Amino acid sequence: MSKNSEKICFVLFGETGHGKSTLGNAILGKEIFKANDTMQSVTKEIYGCQGEGKSKDIFVIDTPGINDSEGKDNEYLKNIAIYLKKRKDIKGIVVVLNFSLKKSYQISAEKSFKTIFRIFKSKTICSHIIVAFTHFYSSRKPPQRNNQGKLKEKIFDIFKNNFIDMFDQKCLIKSLPFYFLDIESIEGMDNESQMEIDAMITTIFSKNPINPSIIQIKDNYDIKEELSSSRIIEDIDKFEGDYIIKKIKTYKKTVTKFYDSSIHDSVIEELVDEKEEKVLNEDLIKQREKLKLEEEKKKKCKKK
Repeated sequence: MSKNSEKICFVLFGETGHGKSTLGNAILGKEIFKANDTMQSVTKEIYGCQGEGKSKDIFVIDTPGINDSEGKDNEYLKNIAIYLKKRKDIKGIVVVLNFSLKKSYQISAEKSFKTIFRIFKSKTICSHIIVAFTHFYSSRKPPQRNNQGKLKEKIFDIFKNNFIDMFDQKCLIKSLPFYFLDIESIEGMDNESQMEIDAMITTIFSKNPINPSIIQIKDNYDIKEELSSSRIIEDIDKFEGDYIIKKIKTYKKTVTKFYDSSIHDSVIEELVDEKEEKVLNEDLIKQREKLKLEEEKKKKCKKK
């Protein structure tokens, strides 16, 4: 694959059954990714493919559904992170939502955004996120199609009100790109959907590649961060002549913050080091010096 042919590269994200693979096939113009409309995941591994013909400059990466029915999201997320980190040409993250699922697409959007922010440790990823609604026109009755402009404005408002706290303000969720389309198969795509896809590709093309250094590879993507601190306790154990024998214990405190912080924040404190330290008993030495000086004064007084 030549560098000239890899001008546009992006990733499809979303829950199982929302049309990621179908969208990827439509963009590439060929049946590459396995797809169906059920909630049973078909895509088991992350997979990327180059288009042909008019799509020869497009490389699409399909990912397993984040709600995969086998419950291996952590394993899949790690595999996704490993795959993406190897690439330096990814420009966009397309969140695919099935509009026909009505209000549940909001829940799916939230899960998708959270998943993205777990893989990418920097909020700079916000400027690379794009939202694509599938089954948009077919889910509307003919009379309702005349009000699509108002419906799209309503969707914008929903996203701004519900998800603005998840996005960095500099990213401006108000400018989050939305695209609306219907794709049943490669052949079954209307002109409106094709225009939306073309506009989406143009938007992705205009972006700079994502820096691979912001991609996190770890075993548990439920953990947001771990904060560690040390606490030292010194106790006098015994006295030996002019010395004090101290016992010094060092405790490590780890605060683990999970994404659902209201439920899962945890604090663990453990003993990590214990040792004895022999130090001069300075108080005893000072007391002895003081007594010595007093004795010398007494002797001088007696001589007089």
